[in-house]
Amino acid sequence: MKRNICVFAIYLIGLSTCDDFPGDTSICTPPDNPPSKPFPRFPKPAFETKLEINLIKPYALSIEAHQIVDQENLKMKTQYWVNGVEFVLIYAEQEAYTMHYPDCVTTRFNATGAAFGGIRNINIQNENIVLVDLPNFGLYLNEWEYIGQGNARGIPTNMWKTCIYYEPVNATYQAEFQFSSEDYDTAGGNQQRPVRLKIMGRGLNDTTPGKPTEMVDYEYFVEYIWFRPQGFIPDFLYQVPFGVYCPDSQNQRQLPEIAQQFKIRSELAIPQYSVFTYIDEWYDYGMNLSRVDYIPISDSFDYGTVPTTRIDDFNTGVAYTINKLDGNCSIQPIPISDTSGRPVGQGGNVRMATIAELFYLDTEYFYKSVTPIRDVECDIYTDILEEQGNVTIDWLFSTNDWTATAEGNAEMTNIPIGLSYVTTQVTLTIYYPWKKFF
Repeated sequence: MKRNICVFAIYLIGLSTCDDFPGDTSICTPPDNPPSKPFPRFPKPAFETKLEINLIKPYALSIEAHQIVDQENLKMKTQYWVNGVEFVLIYAEQEAYTMHYPDCVTTRFNATGAAFGGIRNINIQNENIVLVDLPNFGLYLNEWEYIGQGNARGIPTNMWKTCIYYEPVNATYQAEFQFSSEDYDTAGGNQQRPVRLKIMGRGLNDTTPGKPTEMVDYEYFVEYIWFRPQGFIPDFLYQVPFGVYCPDSQNQRQLPEIAQQFKIRSELAIPQYSVFTYIDEWYDYGMNLSRVDYIPISDSFDYGTVPTTRIDDFNTGVAYTINKLDGNCSIQPIPISDTSGRPVGQGGNVRMATIAELFYLDTEYFYKSVTPIRDVECDIYTDILEEQGNVTIDWLFSTNDWTATAEGNAEMTNIPIGLSYVTTQVTLTIYYPWKKFF
């Protein structure tokens, strides 16, 4: 059965507390005068909080959330846990990313002033969950009435209330916000932190076109279980995580070009199997040659688990496999399964894989912005490979601000740093602590 769940989580647009109040005045009316005690403001530039959201009426549902908010730069990330399912909302670069792993929906929005926020629709376990960004609306609303002291979870509080009309669901709410008292020391050391938000009112329970609607009672409690002001939150924390591809994003950037001759050292890690190894690779597209030095991770390879060199000559179609311990060399045709080659036709011929094929580069990808990888700032690009069973690829390139200084790499930027290959069964992560680019 489908139902609508209003998750009140961050900011709200379309609120009305003006003089010409269009809401149901039998529920509440906006305050007429300034509050006798000023309404506290959320700390700037940023804050972090953990929430328990209890939707008493009409849903009988609890939601947990972890949220970081940068007020000055209008960025926000919230992780939700609903009915045992985790999903994430990220607002950055004037886009909202709604993630129910591994799916992602991209929505554009206006990131100015009180328009920061909106409504998001996603499907979770065949339920239509409507995300209405709301409870920190104290950031933007000024019409609060001080109503005295109270207590929430044993914490002495000051209390304010206001009246809100939300047009999309024709809802009128009375909101009561409780902040810790000035003389109460919080765990974070900050005074007057948010403790509880209570919302009561009436509104429509379904706004789907063509479906019947009815007015229902709302009763919500938002508990601020943990709250900390933050002076600085790194940009990468507001980014889409590895293994998630968000199509339709307009936050794009051209992938860097890779040289036609290069050598790289790769660290190949498979976390699910607690296995990692190192591989040295050389590629020369002018000479049509490739070489790989590696130690096999199982005895199913040509020389078991001893150090091995593999040279592929795509001019002749011959592969040379060398045991580095005793110098023994075997010669065979380059197999069509060769990682640095690609089959040609049906006759067993193999050509050298292009750089795009080697690194799984595509013309359609999603730019995620900058993330520190092993203390190196990297531009992250993501794509989904449907032909390989919806594998998600993340490419990591050093940013323009980072310059290679090793021998043969003077003044080079945009160096490949890593590649993450994620499927539903295994996550393969390859890092490139490179030695030399020709």
